Amino acid sequence: MRAKEGALWSVTPPTVPPLPKLADALDASGRTDEAIRVATEGLQVAKERVDLYNTRGEIRRKAGQFEAALADYEAAVELDPKRVDAHCNIATATIALGRTTETPAVLARALEAHRSASDPNRGLLVVSFQENLTTLFRLAAEGTLRGFLSQAVDLAHRAGVLAEFEKALGTTLFALLRDHSTIEESRYRSIESALRESLEGRIDISVILRLLDTGIRFFKQNDRKALLNLPNEERALFVSEGCLTDVGKTGPVDRSLTVAALKLTLNSAQPQRSRDRQGAVFGTQPRIPQNG
Repeated sequence: MRAKEGALWSVTPPTVPPLPKLADALDASGRTDEAIRVATEGLQVAKERVDLYNTRGEIRRKAGQFEAALADYEAAVELDPKRVDAHCNIATATIALGRTTETPAVLARALEAHRSASDPNRGLLVVSFQENLTTLFRLAAEGTLRGFLSQAVDLAHRAGVLAEFEKALGTTLFALLRDHSTIEESRYRSIESALRESLEGRIDISVILRLLDTGIRFFKQNDRKALLNLPNEERALFVSEGCLTDVGKTGPVDRSLTVAALKLTLNSAQPQRSRDRQGAVFGTQPRIPQNG
């Protein structure tokens, strides 16, 4: 069949499967409008393609088109109620839209879909939790942080995926510290306070709180000695996760202290080993959640 005029692909159904990858590639290269058009044209031919709805939703969400993204995710779930990633994406979109009170119910459906899957993908849950948490910490109103965190850890505990939630919390922390130039100190402190009030005593977040406080003092208060006060393994983790990649770009740095910190890190622990043991560093002895 002749290619549709103006289309980027033939409308013959056998050519449809590669479209999610093509759309992702276009989006990754900054051609967001083209990426959305590719996914949209694919759906005009194959209206039952759950993956295309989910892909277009992800592209729209990353572009800040949260309402349109939510509509795509909901279409994906309507076609396949067991689609775990689409449920998780709905949770992220509701947070981005300021509808955080709706998110726990959505997250509960995602975890139920995960539980009933023939081959549950726990790695997918870690990534999904991280997207939920990153969006929460960046965009949600300060007053909603505690409530969501409390309900999320309760849901994770009941679903038997507390380890995945904890790992996501750790990876989210490092992502936020790497982006320190775009986050105000007051926001970091709000996150710190919410973590203490909603999770402390329910799971062990002592390492996360130490690293967060160190990051705040190091990056926002220019306290270059803060890093040296961390235990060796945590300091190695801080360095190995890339938190120091742009030190010096946002203000004056005492190079002797930075070099000293790096030398101490290299002498006391292997960064790669620390990365491999991130689960152990953030690993906790789960306590019974307050609501469980």
